[in-house]
Parts: sequence; structure tokens; C-alpha cells
Amino acid sequence: MLALAVGLMTIALAVVMRFPLWATMLASSLAMLAVSGSLPLFLKAVEGVGRLEYLCLYLAACSISVLVSLYRESGAIDKLSRGLLGVIRQPKLITALVPSVLGALSIPGGALMSAPIVDKMGGELGFNKAQRLFLNIWYRHVIFLVYPLSPTILVASALAGTSVWSIALRTLPSFCAMVLMGYLLVLRGGKRGVEVEACGDLKELMSVSSPLLLAVTLALMFQLYMSQLPRYLAVAAGASAGVLALLILKEGDLGDLKAAVTCRLTLEVLATTIGIIFFREAFSASGASKCVAEFVGSRELDKGLLLASLPFAISYVMGNSLSGVAISYPILEGVGVGLREVVLMFTSAFLGYLSSPMHMCYVYTAEYLRVNMRDGYKYMLPATAAVLATAYLTYWWGP
Repeated sequence: MLALAVGLMTIALAVVMRFPLWATMLASSLAMLAVSGSLPLFLKAVEGVGRLEYLCLYLAACSISVLVSLYRESGAIDKLSRGLLGVIRQPKLITALVPSVLGALSIPGGALMSAPIVDKMGGELGFNKAQRLFLNIWYRHVIFLVYPLSPTILVASALAGTSVWSIALRTLPSFCAMVLMGYLLVLRGGKRGVEVEACGDLKELMSVSSPLLLAVTLALMFQLYMSQLPRYLAVAAGASAGVLALLILKEGDLGDLKAAVTCRLTLEVLATTIGIIFFREAFSASGASKCVAEFVGSRELDKGLLLASLPFAISYVMGNSLSGVAISYPILEGVGVGLREVVLMFTSAFLGYLSSPMHMCYVYTAEYLRVNMRDGYKYMLPATAAVLATAYLTYWWGP
């Protein structure tokens, strides 16, 4: 129990001091192991971090980050945006789809890439700035619930020992609810008959999007037909193929690749992933997980509410969905966590992050639109509540 208390206090202190997530995980892990006072427990935790499955996870996380960063460094992300505008031509569809597609390239604060488009289309459709703020944030992140190359879903699957596809399939009801809520709350009220001037073409769109599509397709094919490979090696292979395709198509050069490999995003993703796994191993080795299980069992607390509320609260406070999953999973693992539980935890952590005032995309979009963040909550709160309720119902009555 002492290890648990010290670990949580260390996390709280790290949050107040604005430590990055990897440093928060590392500090809490070392604090719990230090309190346990056992060198064998420390060595056990370190050994767990080096398991083959986790090594493949680190490789997959880095490969995805390099692919995302190469799109940014090479300027391919701008071509992708122009191609989408030139092909879709429907203002409401553009307002929802462009942020969603660009969301596949999960760059911190990346909502700024789609904000100018949503601002322009939203203005022509008659939406006020608060509505444009909500639409850009909401649809920018909707793909994260089912996207197999999302770092959060990747880490959640690793912690639970299941595939990313299993989680993605079970989040489909929440994904559909999210798409629907954006339409019901804002999109359906826009003007009709608005025309869009083309600024790209289908050929450009197909060319620049093909590496991303290749990465997702190969990751799926490898997992389906080469199951003898370590689980995350398939994801790493798919993302690496996407990087190679970008270079072959001359959407980037070796200088861009070097910048993508050594950029802050790639290094932080690697450090954060290792820190999360170390925290999970340290939490288990110190006996803290067993203490939580005994506490929950003795108080007869509602398991579903814990699975939904704790990840949501952590992500909301820290403005990071990885935090919600990384911290709450080891804490609740002892109460019995299977695929259904992981899906609820992942979804609630995602929603807490999405609606957080610490969320960089929310902050940057509000600054770009020159609108108060609080105005967006008029739409964000009911939409978030509806999707969280869907996830909770899916947990209890889903397959």
C-alpha cells in the first residue's frame, strides 16, 4: 500500500511540475521500486521492459512517428490537404473529412493544419466560431478510436496483450456515435448550396495518400497472414513500408528522413512508450496492483464506473490520452481486465483527453480562431457525454 501511495504522489507532483509523460512514468516507477526496497524486484521490472514483444512495440512506435514526421518534413501533408479539397467539393463533407484524414497523421497540435480549412468552410456554411472550434477538434480526432497506427491504441493493446484490431473493432459503436454527434449538434444546421473552388486533383491525392494507405494495409495483412511474427513487428513493417514509399515517390529525401528520425516527436514517443511499459512492470512488481484489487473488492465498487472514470479523469487533467491508459491500466489490472475492459478504458481516456483544456489541439485552434475555449464546451460536453455513454453501454451489453 505504501508503494501505491508513493507512486501516486510522485505522479501528482510530476503533473504539477509539468514533467513530460515519459519522465512522469519513470519517476513514479523508481519511487515505487525504491519503497519496496528490493533489488530483485527492480531487476524483474527492468527485465520485463526488455521482452521481445515490447522491443517490437518500441520499433513500431518509432516507425509510426517517423512516417508522420516525414509527411510533415517533406511537405507532403500540404499536398494531401490540397488533394482532399480538390476531390471532395462538398463543404459539409470537407469540414468533417479533411480534419479526419489529416488526423491520421497524429502530430502534436496538428489541428492547426486543418483549422484554416474548417474556418473557411465553416464560415461559408454559416457556423459561428465556437462551432468551428468544436468541429475542427471533434472530427480531427474521430479517427483515433479505430486507427490501428494510433500510439494510444498501440500501447493499450500491448498492455492488455491483445491486437490493435480487436480494440478497433470494439470501438466502432463509439466511433459511429462520435460521427453522428458532430452532425446532429452542428453540421446539419449549415447553409445549403455553397460551392467550393478546386485547388487539387485526384492524381495528386492518390499519390500522396498511397504511402499512408500502404502502411495501414500491410500492417493488417501481416497480422492476418503472418501471425507467427511478433504482434507489433507487423505494424513496424507496415509503417516502414510507408516511409519507403514516400521516398520512392520523391515526396521526401534523405535529409527529410534524417530530420524525421531525429525529431523531438520520434524521440519522445520512444521514451514515453518505454516509460509506460516500465511503469506497468514496476506497478506489478511492487505489489501495488494487488493492493488496488483488494481495496476495490472490499468496497464492492462498481467496476464499470471505475474503468470509465479513472482514465477519463487522468487524461483530462494531464491533457494526454496515453496518460489515462498508462496510469489507470496498471492500477486497475488487478480487478480483472480483459478486452472489454481495455476498450472502455481506452475510449474514456481518449474522451478525457479530447475535452481537456490542456489539449494542445484545443488550445491552438481556439487561439487561431480567436475564440474563448469555454465557448466550445457548449458542444463538446454533450457530445463527449453521448460517446462515453455509448462506450459504457457497449461494455455492458456488447459482444
